[in-house]
Amino acid sequence: MNGTTGTVGLLHASNHFDVVSSLVRSLRSRHPDLRLEYREKPNQKIAASVLAGRSSLGMCWGELPAGLDAYRFDVLMLDTVFVSAGHPLARRSAIDLEDLDGETFILTGPDPATLWQTAGITITVRRPPIHGRDELATRVETGEGIALTASRAVPRYRHRAVVAVPLADPASWGRLDQLLIWRTGEDSPAVRNVVETAKNLGLSGAPAGDVSA
Repeated sequence: MNGTTGTVGLLHASNHFDVVSSLVRSLRSRHPDLRLEYREKPNQKIAASVLAGRSSLGMCWGELPAGLDAYRFDVLMLDTVFVSAGHPLARRSAIDLEDLDGETFILTGPDPATLWQTAGITITVRRPPIHGRDELATRVETGEGIALTASRAVPRYRHRAVVAVPLADPASWGRLDQLLIWRTGEDSPAVRNVVETAKNLGLSGAPAGDVSA
């Protein structure tokens, strides 16, 4: 078998619809008889599902457990803060670290705790289960906390009562590597063909390459 026919399962997070669409179109052109069966899943559950064999591939971000390999197809800079429209920071043109003292953050990604401690500010971190970007925006809108996001993800949110304010120094906050993942030692030719198709896309012009799990 040369891996040019059949079906490969892919789980993806809510912010990966555009990438999945590009991958499906490219795969259809390169291997018209190879089908991608894709399904959205909460980001925090994707790696475990791939590791357990419930899906051949995943698109996610965050720390990976041992036993998975990954290809970094994109990088999101956390350069924006979401606040409710009634929040005092909603009227700011940019936010500095000291402006965040005493705030509650709803985090779904990395925790820049060391940076906050160095700046001498106190924040509260909440990590509720988030099942999509609209749920995150709703939690911000209803005053549960504020959230870090990427500026290029902002247009995807539809909540009018949520305001996106840029960070004054986004480079110091962190980044989210967006990863295509599979089990270490994966020997399926079909899975390898999907991975190679993703690599050839050059998605989003991001720094690309294999990354170790």
